[in-house]
Amino acid sequence: MKQLMLLTIVLAYTTITYAQNNELPRHEIGFNATPLFSNIFISNPDDNTDQFAVLYKKHDLAGTGAFRLGLGISASNTKQENFNGESTSTNLSGQLTVGYEFRKSIHEKWIMFYGLDTKLGYTNQNVQFNNNFDEFNTTLNILDVGIAPLFGIEFQINKHIRLATELSFLINYSREKITDNSNVFTQFNETQFPNKEFTAQLDSPAFIYMIVRF
Repeated sequence: MKQLMLLTIVLAYTTITYAQNNELPRHEIGFNATPLFSNIFISNPDDNTDQFAVLYKKHDLAGTGAFRLGLGISASNTKQENFNGESTSTNLSGQLTVGYEFRKSIHEKWIMFYGLDTKLGYTNQNVQFNNNFDEFNTTLNILDVGIAPLFGIEFQINKHIRLATELSFLINYSREKITDNSNVFTQFNETQFPNKEFTAQLDSPAFIYMIVRF
C-alpha cells in the first residue's frame, strides 16, 4: 500500500512538472506494479507480487541505449504451533543488478530492448524450533553471483509514463552455508558448506514495471 501511494504521488508530480517539456527525459525509475494488474501476463504471481523491486535507467543522448541499476528485496515470517512445540521461519533476500541495454522502437507506442545484467544476491533463511526441552536453530545463507542476458518489451502511455516487462537467461554461481545450533545437544552444533554450484535457467517475466521518465 505504501509503495502504491508513493508511486501515485510520483506519477502525479512528474506529469504536472513536465507537461510543458518537449525534450525526451533521459532518466527513468520503474517500480514493481504487479499487484495492480491482478495476475495478467505474470508467470509466477504468487512468488513475486509482494516483492519490492525498483529499476533505474539512464538513457544515452541518442535514446538507443541505457545504463541499468536494479534492487529487489523480499521478506517473510511464518509461525506454526503443534503439540511438539513452536516453529518460526523467517526469510530475507536481496538482489542488486547492474547492466546495460540497447533499445529499438518497433511501433509508435512499443519499444523492445535487450542487454546484459550482472547480478549479486544474498538470502538468509532461519528456522527456529522451541519446546519445553530445547531451542534449536537452523540458518541457511546463500550467496549468488551471475550474469543474465535479457530481452524486454515496453509500452509508452505518454512521454513520462510507461509499462514494461522482461525475461532473462540467468547463468549463476551460488554458495550455501548452513549453521545448526542447539542449546541442549551442543555436540550437534556445526557449520557446513554443502553446495557450490553453477546453474543456468530461463527466467520468464516476473514483474510488470510502472515506469516514470524524468
